[in-house]
Amino acid sequence: MIRRSYIFILLFAFLLSAGQTHTEAAGPTKGLIQVFTPTSADLSRFETTGLPAFARLTGTTGAYLLTGAGPEALPVLDQAGLRYVILNADLTGQYYAATLMPKQPTPQWETFGTVLLDDGVQRLMQMTPEQAITLAQTGVKLRALTLTPKPLTATRAVSFPSVIDPDPTIQTIIDQITTPMIENYTGGLSGEWPVTIGGSSYTIATRNTYTGTPIQKATQYIGEHLTALGLDVTYHQWGGATYPNVIGELPGQVNPDDIYIIGAHLDDMPSGALAPGADDNASGSVATLLAADLFTQYNWGCTLRFAFWTGEEQGLLGSEAYAQQAYNNDENILGYINLDMIAWNTAASTPDIDLHADSSLPATVTLAQLYADVIDAYNLNLVPQIITNGTGASDHASFWNYGYTAILGIEDYYGGGDFNPYYHTTSDDMDNFQDWAYYTDFVKASLASFAHMSNCLIPGGLGAVDGHVTAVDGGAPIANATLVAENGSGQTFTVQTDANGYYTRTLIADTYDLTASAYGYLPTTVLAVTVVTNTVTTADLELATAPTFTVSGTVLETGTGQPLLAQVQALDTPATPVWTDPATGVYSLTLPTGAYTLQASAESHHSAQQVIVVDQNLTQNFTLDSLACILLVDDDNNAPDVRPYYTAALDALAYDYDVFNVGGGGGNGPDLAGLQGYQHVLWFAGDNYGGSAGPNGTDETALAAYLDAGGHLYLSAQDYLYDFGLTSFGQNYLGIGTFVEDGGNATIKYGVTGDPIGDGVGPYPLTYPAGFSDYADTINPGASASVAFRSSGSGGNNLDIDKTNGTWKTTFFGTAWETIYVNNAANGVEALGQILTWFGGCEQIPNITVTPTELSTMLTPNTTAEETLIIGNVGTGTLAWSLTEQPAVPWLTETPSGGGVVPGDTLPVAVALDATGLTDGVYTTTLHIASDDPDTPLVEIPVTLTVFTPCTSPSALDFSWLPLAPLVDQPITFTAELTGTEPITLTWDFGDGATGAGGVVSHVFTQTGSYTVTLTAENACGVATISHSVSINAEPPGLTWHVYLPLLWCYHNPEP
Repeated sequence: MIRRSYIFILLFAFLLSAGQTHTEAAGPTKGLIQVFTPTSADLSRFETTGLPAFARLTGTTGAYLLTGAGPEALPVLDQAGLRYVILNADLTGQYYAATLMPKQPTPQWETFGTVLLDDGVQRLMQMTPEQAITLAQTGVKLRALTLTPKPLTATRAVSFPSVIDPDPTIQTIIDQITTPMIENYTGGLSGEWPVTIGGSSYTIATRNTYTGTPIQKATQYIGEHLTALGLDVTYHQWGGATYPNVIGELPGQVNPDDIYIIGAHLDDMPSGALAPGADDNASGSVATLLAADLFTQYNWGCTLRFAFWTGEEQGLLGSEAYAQQAYNNDENILGYINLDMIAWNTAASTPDIDLHADSSLPATVTLAQLYADVIDAYNLNLVPQIITNGTGASDHASFWNYGYTAILGIEDYYGGGDFNPYYHTTSDDMDNFQDWAYYTDFVKASLASFAHMSNCLIPGGLGAVDGHVTAVDGGAPIANATLVAENGSGQTFTVQTDANGYYTRTLIADTYDLTASAYGYLPTTVLAVTVVTNTVTTADLELATAPTFTVSGTVLETGTGQPLLAQVQALDTPATPVWTDPATGVYSLTLPTGAYTLQASAESHHSAQQVIVVDQNLTQNFTLDSLACILLVDDDNNAPDVRPYYTAALDALAYDYDVFNVGGGGGNGPDLAGLQGYQHVLWFAGDNYGGSAGPNGTDETALAAYLDAGGHLYLSAQDYLYDFGLTSFGQNYLGIGTFVEDGGNATIKYGVTGDPIGDGVGPYPLTYPAGFSDYADTINPGASASVAFRSSGSGGNNLDIDKTNGTWKTTFFGTAWETIYVNNAANGVEALGQILTWFGGCEQIPNITVTPTELSTMLTPNTTAEETLIIGNVGTGTLAWSLTEQPAVPWLTETPSGGGVVPGDTLPVAVALDATGLTDGVYTTTLHIASDDPDTPLVEIPVTLTVFTPCTSPSALDFSWLPLAPLVDQPITFTAELTGTEPITLTWDFGDGATGAGGVVSHVFTQTGSYTVTLTAENACGVATISHSVSINAEPPGLTWHVYLPLLWCYHNPEP
């Protein structure tokens, strides 16, 4: 194995050097490699290599993958025990799998491009798109091979009914399909008679993708037909405006996220003015139209799509773009039936049909078997043959690429069979069809299989189930509980409770087992809940509290074993995340019994996840890989793929990097969390355009936050301004003042003297990569921006600019950097190196954090306190720091006052404050923390100490007066009584307009009456008041004069 690896590395080096001269640059160091994977074990071993899988193909000797790698990857393949062949030492360019269809003349392959491999089924060729179009006209079927990583396993776990019994409703659907109906649609699509398009009569003489008006009319005809059925119609533009894919959607009434597709390619061949394409592929399109006609008359629980692809004849271009977009958008496509050429059968011959599946995606074989079982169940006169390693020469292969379940239904194609002799000629018309009954049964079988595949026809109406989920202990409502209703067919339907523990779910009338589960509780199931049409069935469920266990472990850095300050959380649960002890990396988390995905994440490191089952206390350790210095954001949509130029240049500069692939369409780039921790972000859009060239609005928000934190951004996108216009991000961060669309027109780049990037470099001649057009812009700098490169040494157009605000740095290339590299790799490396040098390179750079940002403490005299500063390092190099006071003060001590912090770690600093000997007052200083963080060399932390003597508010306030019964004009002495911290100000209000001050005061009232006397006491701590009523009399109260007169009292004495 070592010897073979050595030989291949030498061969690789020879192949690389063979195409070079001393005047031209070497190409990227990655090549195209064929890796043999005939078994699932081989696929598993390939997955361990970390190499991308660009395509899965099958030849006469078995299955294989195409990958891209440099010489350094060959020992990795050897170690994995995989056989491989280097097909091309230069990965750049465009590749196709070319399949010669049965009974077609063999072309002179080498006149159309470079043949890299003949695997007995197809030829792998490197061609330009123009060469591919020409080759397709010879009767060869093409599959464009995009050099983007593809999933190795199925994207979705799917299941289909294992037993097919005739369904009365489905029987009714297919019984409506008649041969005259099929003839009418086929004749309209193949130009036998005119159809109505946009209210006018039009004859579709050709549906070739690149014919302009005819294909536009054909797609319009399909779209108008689907719209008239009430479907939601999408015109998916993957290329030019005249040839979009057309997709009609019937949203599901129960599980709308479950998506099933039936479809066919609408385009045809040859490329002249006349191309009936009645069999290839009006026939598949007719079946799809009829499916839309009939299925819209019924209710469906899942979402059904009816798809018509363009660009199929040029390499499956339309379906590839659609499948990639669906994959990037995480669409839940559970099955696709692709129909391509279903009308031809020689008269009186066996009605064979071929069903093509991919054994590496086992669900495709199951779906093909379902189709065959449907033929038997509905007694259709067809003889199905299942090909488990089927052809990739039609649109189903685009879905295989992204792990979706799909099959091809086609006439007897396999092994040469009964194939249409008029394929790709002007004679592919209805007049040459020989077996209309075969065609009709093929349509019926396809529609019945589509219905059984989805298994979501609603024949008996809809009902609903509702209720509450509560806790067994106490009956509290349980929010966000998940309920799963499962019927006897194994179909499941989910819903969650609201804040009050209430749920409701529309369901097909049936009987269900209803299971409720929630975080922190044990699940419970109610059996045989019956849902009746137009009725709501109530089912309440109670959940018992689940036992809890401790999950603990360490989070360490890979390689160094350094403990990390990391967050550990159970994803998709309400459990509160925990942090590790930065000194040891130890964490501890309490979780209820159940299955969880545990994730550990730390600054400047890749996150790691682990699935765990918690039924006892357990240990789960993590090791996290450090982030690379550079994040390379691939936004070129592989049209063409320019990533190899960047990776080759970065490899030459010996910089480490990670790659984020935006994917096709208008997908988002990395979010802020995905940007943080990288020193530099290099974002390129190549020749991509049409709403997705470069960062969109969501991306710009994330990039702005990344830059504000001290990041560095390089953006090369000649159509960024064409697609998005001049945004505030473009103005404020990229430094674009104005621009001229497509005005660059440069053949050489000249560095601008005095610019941090362009000074002293160039001139650089430019060459555009194959498939890359010059739509570069003239870029005029705005405030604080500088021109890096111009189109002329004496001025010319401004091509590229850069900007810095002291914290962040950006550079924007309106004329792609790739043009430098393709012309001369050494120049490209130099230019990219100049940018990265200005950014600061990739040396290990510390990044200081200090919390809190200020200290403020209050003490009484002769007391002490201690605060803590946390000095952290979120950079990539060890942080050296020291601390001083400005000015130095005797009441403050810091321990330690300097030292080092390794990346990802923190260090506590004890800050002691001492008020011994200090009088009341406010004392201040500033801690200066100097470090070798180049972006933040000094951090200032204000410190405030407030010294005060404790203060008691006035309390127990009262007063007395003498004499107790005062008279008018009589002096009265008032005496205050209270406690509290001095000084205390005492003020009196005597109620007659007079006031006084002090603890003892005298006052004379001049009139009689009752007066309210109020005493107010105030000190630094508060205010208190008290009032009494004092009565003033004219004379002493209670003194009454009595006059006694002598009286004579006579008593009667009744003596005996």
